[in-house]
Amino acid sequence: DARIDADNITVSSKMLGRIVNVYAQEGDAVTKGKLLAELDSSDLIAQRNQAMALRIQALANLNQVNAKYASDQQSMRVVEINLERAREDLARAKKQSEGGVITEEQYDHITKAYEAASAQADASKALISVSKLQISSASAAVETANAQIKVFDTQLKNTRLSSPANGVIAKRWLLPGDVI
Repeated sequence: DARIDADNITVSSKMLGRIVNVYAQEGDAVTKGKLLAELDSSDLIAQRNQAMALRIQALANLNQVNAKYASDQQSMRVVEINLERAREDLARAKKQSEGGVITEEQYDHITKAYEAASAQADASKALISVSKLQISSASAAVETANAQIKVFDTQLKNTRLSSPANGVIAKRWLLPGDVI
């Protein structure tokens, strides 16, 4: 803590920590915004670096799920083409079966091929839905990491005690190494 002789303003930290530097002595004239003291910020810097690494990881994951989504959309296009072909084959086979051109067994195989193509289309739609959810989750992870970084930036800013007004240091109560 320090006192700035103007209106006897008490200056204190918003957070607990060990003082590493004091930049003003008793009797020093200070201006508004002058840095008076700094708290140890090494733990906060390490935590911020960790949050930055998590952000990079979250962005990589987001890029990966976006790529998977694009791939799933391309695969869906192929599946839709196969389904359309199977639908046309089935319609043609139905007419041929009714006309006695193909056997019942051939017709059954074509019907099963259509059912398989239809099931594959449903599965591809489900994969696209999962990919969309993964994108939402990955986006949320990026936003969470960004928010954590902002918290650490604010906490790091709070390790620096500045003069709130112009004045003279009347009394300084703490020294480097003291915990406040």
